Amino acid sequence: MKFKRYISPQFVSALNELYKSEAGRSWRALLGDPDIFLAIRDNAIKAFYRGCTLATLRLDAGEVRARTHYRYLLRPSSRSPYIDSRFGRFQPSWQYDGVVEDVSDTDKLKRAARPYSGANKKLAGRIAPHNANIFDTEIALTPRAERDDRSSRRLDLAALTGDGGACELGFYCVRKLASPDLEESGGKFPVVEQLAKLERRLQKHAGDLTSAFAQEATILAALDRISPRRKEAASKIIAAGAAFRISTKPILIVGGTEFGQKGKARAKRRLVELKQAIGEARLIWAENAGGFRN
Repeated sequence: MKFKRYISPQFVSALNELYKSEAGRSWRALLGDPDIFLAIRDNAIKAFYRGCTLATLRLDAGEVRARTHYRYLLRPSSRSPYIDSRFGRFQPSWQYDGVVEDVSDTDKLKRAARPYSGANKKLAGRIAPHNANIFDTEIALTPRAERDDRSSRRLDLAALTGDGGACELGFYCVRKLASPDLEESGGKFPVVEQLAKLERRLQKHAGDLTSAFAQEATILAALDRISPRRKEAASKIIAAGAAFRISTKPILIVGGTEFGQKGKARAKRRLVELKQAIGEARLIWAENAGGFRN
């Protein structure tokens, strides 16, 4: 798989101009929503919310266009979930109050997306927008992972550490404590093999990944109105130059209190077993989104 993090200078310029125009309401809304993470992809920008792609932006014939899956356009708060027909023909969607009509209505898009976001994605989605060192999310290393949003096939987060010559991008898999991936079966944890597979892929594509993320940094630096913390992270990567590197050992972030007060002993036992299986240095406990530290 060719790993790319690139949009053309023409696309960057079109987005910057769009922000200033009356037609740029949707782009301004995506940029201004603190829960939405904008990620550079191959000739596209994806707007992620809790693992769901609310919109994919592309440049088409000089015009910025957004594409959204229809399931994120169905408003949960509609007056009625039913659509009437007349003489067998359904009424046009714009006459139905259950359809989100504009990408700028990010609150409604997010509400529609929540039922499709699993527990692991919800936790990762809470971490990503609110931690300054998060540089990317939903990182797919294979074509299949690009098409499939299941956590086990993607790295949930990429976070930056260090400055200048010590600048490194680390990768993280996020799991809730009660996730089946963390259930021991036959003396093994599924998440351990998942981490091993991801590590092998990171090692295999390390050169392409390093170049792609360095290129993404230059694009973020050129985009107007991207959050200051994303700009700062991009600046660190650019300043590091050839010294910028990636880590090929993904780290597991575990969070959640699903077992409740009575399950504290069970939760503690599971964490101890996980640390023994993958090593203490490769496990971070995040009881809530604010507890994540890189």
